[in-house]
Amino acid sequence: MRRMMDLVVAVQKSGRVYNRMMKETARQCGITKPAMDILLFLHNNPEYNKASDVSERRFLAKSYVSRAVDLLQKEGYLQVDMDPQDRRVLRLTPLEKADDIIAQGMETQERFSKWLYKDVSAEEMEEMHRIYSKIMVNLDEMQRSL
Repeated sequence: MRRMMDLVVAVQKSGRVYNRMMKETARQCGITKPAMDILLFLHNNPEYNKASDVSERRFLAKSYVSRAVDLLQKEGYLQVDMDPQDRRVLRLTPLEKADDIIAQGMETQERFSKWLYKDVSAEEMEEMHRIYSKIMVNLDEMQRSL
């Protein structure tokens, strides 16, 4: 049980550190942390370009995503289009104006990753990836059963 709690604490702590770093990067870019989250998600996952994708895959409240999308669109960082097949679906596309902000966010992600995995070998990374993949499958099954 202790090892499981150590893992939970490590994941929570890494999330807090990441969020603190990204909040500062967003502040330096003149945008909010939610806006930065959305730009980076869309850049890193172009196949998931719906507002609902951002909410579901990043476990963010729809209101959080909606406010950030409105801000990004108003500031000219994001294009929002209605899906031609379903008018309820909004398709999100980062605009060229967002490129520098996305680059700075990606640099922060890279800095976080290097810091987090410092002194972890390539073999350890592979093993960790295999284990986390199994854990994610188990979590998905657990979530569906609840």
